Amino acid sequence: MTKKTSERLRIKVFGTVQGVGFRPHALKLAQKLDLSGFVRNDGAGAMIEVEGDNARLFAQQLSHETPPGIVINEITVESILSKPNAGFIIEEIGRAHV
Repeated sequence: MTKKTSERLRIKVFGTVQGVGFRPHALKLAQKLDLSGFVRNDGAGAMIEVEGDNARLFAQQLSHETPPGIVINEITVESILSKPNAGFIIEEIGRAHV
């Protein structure tokens, strides 16, 4: 039996997502779906990398049941190469991610 390789996605979220609880919202959803990766703010909104069997489901559910104040104007999703990573974290602004 061949083991299925989990998918890693880079998700960019544009809109009002800074200072309104978006990163904790993404963290909670990733933990619920048993995903690894990170979320961080960037100049245009937020950037997320997420990996696991439920990565596509995460991207679909990200804009559902958001905390008050979050306004998502656009979400882009692209598949990227898998990376070894344990857990899901909130990264600080300016931290280089290798």
